[in-house]
Amino acid sequence: MPQLTNCMRWSQWLFMGLLLLAISHSAVAQVNDAVVCKAAKLIAQKANTEAPQWVDHATRFDGMGVVCFARMIEFKKWTSYTSQHLKPGWLQEQQRVWNQLHCAGAFKDAIAEGWQVLNVLTTADGKKYIIKADCAVPAEEKEPGKGV
Repeated sequence: MPQLTNCMRWSQWLFMGLLLLAISHSAVAQVNDAVVCKAAKLIAQKANTEAPQWVDHATRFDGMGVVCFARMIEFKKWTSYTSQHLKPGWLQEQQRVWNQLHCAGAFKDAIAEGWQVLNVLTTADGKKYIIKADCAVPAEEKEPGKGV
């Protein structure tokens, strides 16, 4: 099964960049969208130069996208598994891991201010699963998005 934990390197870079920005702007009560945007674009630029990259035997990291006016950061992945081969509970577990990864420190503040951090996984049969970091409600208390 595809694992988000193997794809955390890009996420960790993004989190560390935002954490550093938060520390340097700790006197500011609100997240500065321009600063978050610039940091996310720089990290995406680096990540995209190294993509595509296989992160495990079945999952390929295909890069990042940043849409600043929509306050959206997207991690794009592809798996050689079809949607029918994903184990029951897989999506809920990935939601829990994604929330754990992104709902801390400065990233939590950015998400609270309306930024979306998405993991978009496309299966071999073309089905897309979109996992959005949700810091307001613990992952086990809500139903994550279905495949589209």
